[in-house]
Amino acid sequence: MIDERVMLPAQFAQIDVQGVELKVLQSFGKWLGHLLCTVVEVSKMPQYKGSDFEPETAEFLKTRGFVEISGMNTSQRAWFDEVLYARMDWVSRPGGVGRDIRRARRI
Repeated sequence: MIDERVMLPAQFAQIDVQGVELKVLQSFGKWLGHLLCTVVEVSKMPQYKGSDFEPETAEFLKTRGFVEISGMNTSQRAWFDEVLYARMDWVSRPGGVGRDIRRARRI
């Protein structure tokens, strides 16, 4: 439990929790609005009974103002990937980080 009087909200989260990433993101509640970006391990196909699946996670984040910046292809395994999502308002602001992210994607 986050004590609002003591802790500042996080602006970045890396989530890799073996198939329950969507459930973790849903549990953020209002704190999700404080994130600027997140790296989420997503399953391209369900691996465990009841596990989350990439399209559901992507849609959840999209409906909350996040855009997929890049799949990082950190694994040789075809069934999962780590994906960087960022808040659209953070990426698109003039002179903001979006310019740097787009430049990095070209490299």
